Amino acid sequence: MDTNQNERDVRRRREEQRRLAQRRQANKKNKNKKLRNLILVLMIGVLIVGGLIVSAFTFLFPVDTIEIIGNKKYTAETIITACGVQNGDNLLRVDPQEVEDHIRKQCPYILDVTIQRKLPGHLIITVKEGGPTLAFRVGKSFVLTTATYEYIETVDSPGNAMAVYGVTVKPGDSGKSIVFENQNQKASIDQLVKEITGLSIKDITKIDCTDPKALRVLYKDLHVWKLGDASNLNYKLRFGLEVSGKESESGTIDLSWLTSDKKDAYFKTEVLGDFMGEDLHLRPKYAIAVRDEYYILSTTFAYLETADNAKGLMTIYGVNASLQDNQLIWESTAKQEVMTTITDWLSQTSMTYVKKIDLRSLYDIRIQYKDLHVWYLGDSENLVDKLTAAVNCSSTQEQYGIVNVSGETPKFTESEELEDISQPRPEEEYEEESDEEESYETEEDGSNSEDDYDSDDVTDETEEESDDSYSEEEE
Repeated sequence: MDTNQNERDVRRRREEQRRLAQRRQANKKNKNKKLRNLILVLMIGVLIVGGLIVSAFTFLFPVDTIEIIGNKKYTAETIITACGVQNGDNLLRVDPQEVEDHIRKQCPYILDVTIQRKLPGHLIITVKEGGPTLAFRVGKSFVLTTATYEYIETVDSPGNAMAVYGVTVKPGDSGKSIVFENQNQKASIDQLVKEITGLSIKDITKIDCTDPKALRVLYKDLHVWKLGDASNLNYKLRFGLEVSGKESESGTIDLSWLTSDKKDAYFKTEVLGDFMGEDLHLRPKYAIAVRDEYYILSTTFAYLETADNAKGLMTIYGVNASLQDNQLIWESTAKQEVMTTITDWLSQTSMTYVKKIDLRSLYDIRIQYKDLHVWYLGDSENLVDKLTAAVNCSSTQEQYGIVNVSGETPKFTESEELEDISQPRPEEEYEEESDEEESYETEEDGSNSEDDYDSDDVTDETEEESDDSYSEEEE
């Protein structure tokens, strides 16, 4: 009997296990079925949503209204035509950046564009108009830009924009930045415009950045501020405002001397000519001493006039030259070539402190550097290397002296006073210069790091009765 009972218990447990396995298999099948149904529903949902999206970007929300806000210079119709969006285009497919590019390219005085969409078909375009801030002189035209150098257009006149001279730029598409060919000039204009804007000076109409070490600005078309290099610009500009506020006559204000140690500015009354000479070929740059007169030459050595003084320009001595039909004729092509080498080096290095050049003998070339040193260069061999060595040596010396680079090693000799190279050296006897003899003689009277404008140097200005001196203490 016990045996039969045990067998029934075993059969019962087996039946229960079989039924449990069946239930588990049935549950698994149900779960798989539900999962398949869920995936199917999701796929159908994705297809429906995708279809709605495609419909929205294709058939729904067509543009039916384009509203222009903020326009004054341009009509709404002009901006709508320029934006490239037409009624019927899909509102959701309008590309804001593309619309802005189209508008700014065709409407250069629009400086900023904002796009808003308002369903179902309303497109709102808000524009910000503005005039040009800067006008870069390129050839006989002016390239107008914003304060951040975004190109606007090229015109014949700067209008109300601040005219910038001496900076070579290439315009691009409207709204795109112009390209500066000289990064040193860009750095100078960057700093100068930043300081002028920061001080809210509204009456500066022209800027000259031809020489980064002899910056100039024209204030109220009345005063030329000579700033020197870009150091202490904020202080120089503020000082210029103070001096201009006290002077009602036209003239120049020399602010280039303002440093942490020297706080003087000089005002010179004079009738202002053309700020830039407009045409660089007409700008005075050099003076050649010929007997008791001076031939005033432009930056390209074109003859401008004959004067009884060097007018503060870089002066060249020892050159026999003559005039034929207002054209300068060099009697020694060798000296002309040496002078070209020197001026090319000055231009490439932005050197503005050379004041006089003595070319009486091409075997004993002398140059006055600042009002401090005289360079002995010897002959014209390796002239550029000698010039570079001389300026490097001068940069380490603060007393009067002679820098001799005619040998293999530069040598500095201190002296009690500055040697006057406008006069021949006493022991020298010069022959008439000719190409065959290669006898070289020159001297140069230095441009006062003030863009070689038609004015005396600072030393002369302080001695003239018409000049006024301003100091920080007086203010």
